[in-house]
Amino acid sequence: MSSSYAAPQLPPNAFDDISGSVVGVMTFCLVWSTLMVGLRIWTRWKIIESMGADDYAIISGLVSTTHRLL
Repeated sequence: MSSSYAAPQLPPNAFDDISGSVVGVMTFCLVWSTLMVGLRIWTRWKIIESMGADDYAIISGLVSTTHRLL
């Protein structure tokens, strides 16, 4: 009994280096999230004049995420 199974072929660009795209996307996400947290903190501090536990938690989350990426 012969087997007619052929292994699937990889696409021609399967081993292309996409590290530049990954770094670009991660940089954009880091800058965007830092900007949004900064605007939130500015709003809470200057306009509402009150910061809560959720604000400190989001700052902590941003710092820990940034620390992991850098």
